[in-house]
Amino acid sequence: MSNASSQKLPFIIIGLLVIAAIGLGIRWYSYGRFHETTDNAYIRADTTFITPRVGGEIVHLLVKNNQAVKTGDLLLKIEDADYQAKVANAKAIVAMREAALTTNGQQENTQGELINEAQANLQAAKAEELRLQQEWQRAKALVAEGVATKQRLESAVAAYQSAVANSQRAAASIAAAQAQKKSVGSGREQALAEIAAAKATLKLAELDLAATEVRAPIDGVIGNFAARLGSRVVGGSRLLAIVPLANVFVEANFKETQLTQMQVGQRAEIKVDAYPKQHFLGHIQSVSPASGAEFALLPPDNATGNFNKIVQRLSVKVLLDSGNELLVLRPGMSAEVTVSLK
Repeated sequence: MSNASSQKLPFIIIGLLVIAAIGLGIRWYSYGRFHETTDNAYIRADTTFITPRVGGEIVHLLVKNNQAVKTGDLLLKIEDADYQAKVANAKAIVAMREAALTTNGQQENTQGELINEAQANLQAAKAEELRLQQEWQRAKALVAEGVATKQRLESAVAAYQSAVANSQRAAASIAAAQAQKKSVGSGREQALAEIAAAKATLKLAELDLAATEVRAPIDGVIGNFAARLGSRVVGGSRLLAIVPLANVFVEANFKETQLTQMQVGQRAEIKVDAYPKQHFLGHIQSVSPASGAEFALLPPDNATGNFNKIVQRLSVKVLLDSGNELLVLRPGMSAEVTVSLK
C-alpha cells in the first residue's frame, strides 16, 4: 500500500463513522425517539388448570393431550356410586325431617283442640259455680227464716265449694294446655331448622355428585395432561390444563426509564422469534403496579450497605389484535415488542 493511501485511510474511517453517526442520529430523530423496544417479552395466556372437586377413580376419559375443547365439553368422569348413595341418604333425611314437622303440626292442632275443650269446661264450671252460689244464698235465707234445716245449708255450702274447686281445676287445665302448645311450637322451630340443615346437606351431596363429571370451563387446547383412565384422584389434584390460544397476549418487560411516555392504548408491533417474517399488531392494555423485583420470593432490601442501583423492569401487558394468524402463537414463545409513543 502506498504512503498516500495509508495517509487517507484514517480520514476514510473517520468519514464512515461520521456518516454512520449521522444516519443513526437521523433514524433516532425520525423514529427512535417515538418508539421504545424490548426483547424481554413473551407470549402469555390465562391458562386454566383443571382440578376435580371430588376424589375417586376415573372411569371415563374423553379427551387427550393437545386436543381442542369447547366450554361445557365433558373431559372425564369419576366413579359416582358413593356420591349417589350420599344423595339418596340425604333425601331420606329430608323426608324424615319433613314427616317430623307434619307430626309436630298435628300435635299443635291437637293442643289447640284441648285448649278449646278446657275453656268450654271452665265456662261450664263457672256457670255451675254461680248456680250453686245462688243455691247457697237461698238455703242460708231459708235457714234464717226457720223454713229449712241447717243440714241443707251445709250441703249447699259443700256443693258450692266443690264447684269452685272444679273451676280452678278447669283454669289449671287451660294453663297446662297452653304451656304444652307453646312447647310444641318451639319444637316446630327446631323441626324447621332441622329441615333446612338436611336440605343444605342434600344440596352439597348433589353438588358432589354433579362434580364427578368434569367439564371444560373455557374454550382452548388441552396441555399438561396428567389424567389416566383407572387412576384414583383426590379433590384438588391437577389433572390437566386448558390453554385459550385464541386469547393469547404479550407480556413485555420494559426498563423503568422506557416508561416515561408510555400510556395505555398506545399501539405496539410484535415480532416473534418463531416467525421472523411475520409481524403482529396490538396495543397496551395495562402496566404492572410494581416491578418484578417487588413480586419476587425474596425482594431486595436496599436499606443495606451493599446497595447497587439497578434499572428495574416493569411488565406491560399488550393485547394482540384479533385474527386467525394468532392461532400459531403459543404461550412461552419469545418476542420483541416495539411501542409507538406518538
